[in-house]
Order: sequence, then C-alpha cells, then structure tokens
Amino acid sequence: MVPWLVVALLLVIAVALLAKRGPSPIALARAAAESQDLAPLLQAADALPLKQRPAFFHAATLTLWNGWQRPLAAQLVREFANRHPDERLVQYWLRQMLQIEPAVAGQTFDEPFLAGVYRPDEAKSCCQTSS
Repeated sequence: MVPWLVVALLLVIAVALLAKRGPSPIALARAAAESQDLAPLLQAADALPLKQRPAFFHAATLTLWNGWQRPLAAQLVREFANRHPDERLVQYWLRQMLQIEPAVAGQTFDEPFLAGVYRPDEAKSCCQTSS
C-alpha cells in the first residue's frame, strides 16, 4: 500500500511543478497557428514575469517559423517588438524576417515601425541569421 502512496505523492508533486512553470509557448503557438489568433499567446506572455518573456517569445516565434506560419510569426514579432523594443531577440527576429521573408516583412512591418524599433547594426552584430 505504501508504494502506491509514494507514487501518488510523486505524481502530485510533478503536476504541481509543471503547473508552476507556466504555459507552454509551443502549445500556444500551435494553437495560434490553428486558429490564426495570437491573442491567447500574447495574454499568456503578458502574464509572465518580464525575465521569462524573451524565452517564451523566442520559443513561440520559432515554432511558428518552423511550422511555415511566417505571416503569423511576423505578427508575433511585431507584437513583441511593440511590448519590449529593447530586447535583443527582437533584433534577431526582425533581421530574420527582413532577410529571409522580405515579402512577409513588407506586409507586416511598415517604415514607421521599423524606424522605431529596428537597429540593423545591433541585429547584425549580436545575431547571426541562417541566410
């Protein structure tokens, strides 16, 4: 009987630890791709502590990017850039979009937006793209 109690206790602890980690950016990005709606993903990101948001954003954007949801990934990059313009990951993803998906970038990032957030020298020096 005692081994089952130990297993049950470990299961409860594992569930509690997983719940404490917060929402999965990958699962939320996949759901966003299905629904074409970023709102739940953005709400989850906004609820995270500031230090966790860049990693969350990067994982979600990478999931959309690798899933060939480039227009949705560009929208997410724009949203994150508007919320956190000084994050270095913003520069990486802006450069990725501009170099690899210029048509998508042109539809999503207008000149005033780019003038306000994109720093090409910083993007080039800190973040190598795969192009």
